[in-house]
This record gives sequence, structure tokens and C-alpha cells, in this order.
Amino acid sequence: GSGSGSGSGSEMEEYEYEDSDDGCDDGGAPPAPVALTRQTSYEVVDSATLLQRLRSRIDAAAARHRLPPSDAGVLLRHCGWNAAALSARMAEDRGALLREAGVEAAEGDGDGGG
Repeated sequence: GSGSGSGSGSEMEEYEYEDSDDGCDDGGAPPAPVALTRQTSYEVVDSATLLQRLRSRIDAAAARHRLPPSDAGVLLRHCGWNAAALSARMAEDRGALLREAGVEAAEGDGDGGG
């Protein structure tokens, strides 16, 4: 054999462990847990809050597109409550979207009537 496997033990003495304070707290309380944060993908709201938010979206869409709130609500539902998608579709072909969603709107009536 080459004799490389027969160590005299002198190599091991270089790596002796000391009982010094190296930052590990073995005897005390466990370290505080790390708070992991993640973007929530959902939020639980009560019905009053939900209605308020929906009404706010409907009112904004109604004002932006000069529609009665009832028509704006139908169009938002038709577009999955996505205001950006609604705006894009309105700019693309307002008449086609209104027909598709089943909204009977008077195109010439700027204030939306009653």
C-alpha cells in the first residue's frame, strides 16, 4: 500500500472544537421565527364592503364611458369586472360590445337619460 490511509492523528489536532461563544445560543430560548411575507392573492370581505367596491367600479365606468350605472354594471360583468378590458373593448368597437352584452343604450344620448 501507499500508506496514505494510516494517519498518525496529528492532522486531526488542527481541527479541535472550542467551547467558545460563536453566536449559536444552545442553552437559551430558540431563535425567533422569521416572518415570511407573501403577496395575498385573495381577500375576504363582507357583503357591505363588496357592494361598496362594486358600486365604486360601476360609477367610475359609467362616468368614463358616459353610460347609466345599470349599463356600466352589465358591461363590467360582461368583461369579468376588468375595467381596463372594458375600456379597451369600448375603444375598439363600442356598438359591438353593447350588442354583445345585451345593453340597449341610446348612442346619441350623452347624459344617459334616466
